[in-house]
Amino acid sequence: MRAWCIDRAGGDGSVCPRFPSITRQFRIIERIKLDFSVEAFNVANAVIFSGPASLDINNANFVRITGQQNSAGSVQLALKLSF
Repeated sequence: MRAWCIDRAGGDGSVCPRFPSITRQFRIIERIKLDFSVEAFNVANAVIFSGPASLDINNANFVRITGQQNSAGSVQLALKLSF
């Protein structure tokens, strides 16, 4: 388990926490404003592998890791116009 990840209480594996968002508010005129925000998920792009595909010794995929529990790193941008 990575140092920046935590184990969920449900026992369904480790997850990396979401990083906080960065927001900025711009006033266009007195009554109109534009909000800009950036959110980042799994910024370190830390891989958390899923469990083995099979524990049956006669299976071709015995103890082979074939998947990933978390998603790749991503960045989300948002604009909101309030009037």
